[in-house]
Amino acid sequence: MFVPSAALRERLLDHLRSLKDEGGALLDLRDDSISRMVVEEFPFDRAIMSGNRFTNCSFIGSSFRHSFLMRSAFIHCNLSFCDFQSANLRGISLYYSDVSNSNLSQADAGALQMKSPDVADDPKDADTSSKWLVTDFSGSNFRGANLSGANLSKGTFRGANMERADLSGADLTGVDFSEANLRDTNFSDASLDDVKLEGATFSLNSASRARFGNTPAFIAFEKANAKLVKKLDAHAAWIESGGSQGTKADFSGEIIQGADFRGRSLAAVEFSNAMISACQFDKASLAAARLENCKISFCSFSSCDLRAAIMNGAEIRHSEFSEADFGELELRGGRLRIPAEINGTVFIGCNLKDAKLRDSQMRQAEFRQSSR
Repeated sequence: MFVPSAALRERLLDHLRSLKDEGGALLDLRDDSISRMVVEEFPFDRAIMSGNRFTNCSFIGSSFRHSFLMRSAFIHCNLSFCDFQSANLRGISLYYSDVSNSNLSQADAGALQMKSPDVADDPKDADTSSKWLVTDFSGSNFRGANLSGANLSKGTFRGANMERADLSGADLTGVDFSEANLRDTNFSDASLDDVKLEGATFSLNSASRARFGNTPAFIAFEKANAKLVKKLDAHAAWIESGGSQGTKADFSGEIIQGADFRGRSLAAVEFSNAMISACQFDKASLAAARLENCKISFCSFSSCDLRAAIMNGAEIRHSEFSEADFGELELRGGRLRIPAEINGTVFIGCNLKDAKLRDSQMRQAEFRQSSR
């Protein structure tokens, strides 16, 4: 970690002591100008950092949960893989910065404005009232974020999770939502001219149909969903008949987006090497399912039965596992007990609150910015 002055370094260490209840004080840094600072994987949680101007700085992997960043400007900064959950981002400005793969769920960024690089004003001419936003949010998590009234025209949100985000009244002209999760996103009164939607996930409700129903992306998503439902129904028949009817589902190596698996019996289903995004597995049974080496993002496994599931080598980002059961599956009258396998599994930005995980399993997996 490098900071430009010993005084600021001491303030950061003081902030760290405060978070650990070891004395100190939370960071209060306002209306300052800082250049070429590298502070990576640092917990800025609850810090007050409003009205600052950061230029050519790197904050990769840092946490800004519940922090106050109002009116701050980030110019040519790297904010990738950061956690901005429930942060106050009103009036924040980002120019030519990387915020990809970050978590902005429940963040308040209302009334932001974005202009693409070819039309934005030069950052050196910006003042604290400026709200131009020029950045890449690809792969970031905006679940439940407030972006109402924002000017995000020509922004890049490829593969981002916009589930339940409030984009009401926003200018989304020319925005790239390719492969993004748009389930339950509020688009009321938003301008959606020339948006890119290829590979996006949608809610299959009346509001979504009214807004996107005639687009090729929505039609393709609806057809893929209908095909998947038939496959799941055949698997259910296979389970209920003990294998004499239907067909065991095999999704190995497939790309699965926006599927609703809630409450379904997916026991022994093959998902190995699949790419799974924006899917709902709440209260589903994945007992003895194979999810080896999967890439999973923005999914919900709340209260899911994962006993004896094989998840070795999987990479799981920004997904919900509250009250999920990774315990032992009892076979042969309890004489055989098989636990879930998570050897080498990486959980990034996941919620595992009240999940049933044994200490030995916890040592097998890696948990980054995840709550347990």
